Amino acid sequence: MSRWQITTPPPTPASPKAPRRSGKNVRRCNCGQPAVAKAIVRVGLDGCYIVTIYLCPACLVIEQESDTIPPPISISPL
Repeated sequence: MSRWQITTPPPTPASPKAPRRSGKNVRRCNCGQPAVAKAIVRVGLDGCYIVTIYLCPACLVIEQESDTIPPPISISPL
């Protein structure tokens, strides 16, 4: 007859945990940089659609300096 022994399982190797993202959703510009501002723009033939664009600092400067594009409805910081 065999004897049963209660043993503890062998220790598991310490695996590095993946870093957790903060609860805040990080918005990105189209160029891939973190966004600092949100622009709301009217588009379409009659301006009937509203589009939200997230902008990084460099793209925000380009947007504010361009004279060929109609001004957005609003630009607000994130």
